[in-house]
Amino acid sequence: MKLLIAGHSALDTIITGDKVTSSPGGIIYNVLGVVACSKSDDNIFLLTGLDKSASEFAEVFTNCNLEFSSEIESVIRVELTLFEDKEREEKYLYMPGPLGFPPFDKLNDFNGILLNFISGNDFTLLDVEAIRKNYSGIMYADIHSLSRGINEEGEREFRLIPEISRWLKCFDVVQVNENELFTLSCYKREREIAQYVLEHGVKILIVTKGELGAGAYYLSEDELEYIFVSAEKVEVNNRVGCGDIFGAFFFYYYVEGKNILQALKNGIEGAGKIVEYSPGSAFSEIIEKLK
Repeated sequence: MKLLIAGHSALDTIITGDKVTSSPGGIIYNVLGVVACSKSDDNIFLLTGLDKSASEFAEVFTNCNLEFSSEIESVIRVELTLFEDKEREEKYLYMPGPLGFPPFDKLNDFNGILLNFISGNDFTLLDVEAIRKNYSGIMYADIHSLSRGINEEGEREFRLIPEISRWLKCFDVVQVNENELFTLSCYKREREIAQYVLEHGVKILIVTKGELGAGAYYLSEDELEYIFVSAEKVEVNNRVGCGDIFGAFFFYYYVEGKNILQALKNGIEGAGKIVEYSPGSAFSEIIEKLK
């Protein structure tokens, strides 16, 4: 398969209680996951922005074709405060502009395109609409920070995504967590939101539920269907990048086999492995353990 992964790279400062660590973040976790899934004849292309810190990402990004990536002034600088019992807090210290995109005549070379809105500013709505117009394959979107506004202090707050109906018409698969879900429409119940999303052209809505597992909504003969896969009980040492690894595994195996249930199981398996590693583990070691 030929796959394209696109989104901003980041340097994360991670605060967990009294512990502070630094690590490359952002799109790197999607790359980790897809690389771990990939076979010898797969070609993985990465579209991201890199600055003078590129060497910190090289251990992972060397597995990708970088012809569509570009040099930018700085990657995202973000401070993540993690909690046991609620959504993490994010404070952006630097926000780059939107990324470019490959020539439209090259898009249909890809079996699947994964867009992760790491910053929410990764791609403009007009760019995504143009991609959809020119691309007939599977387009997967992790809503991520598109669901959050940003205030003058750089703090991210959930809000209804502006012009959400236009965004939804661009995607085949949409991934959200339980908080991001409520930024997709004004409805307050999960099934009502899922119905709204699917009525706007999305084929599959994935809702990740942390340590419980993940579910997927889809339409079958115009009826709303739902399947859920529970997560196995594992020791949780890491809470960063779990949703990105899940998304990478689901994306890869869904593009490969078009089987929602199997892709959900693969996603849960991948996420279950990444939580066992503390931030700062060698990325090459993580890739081997994810395989």
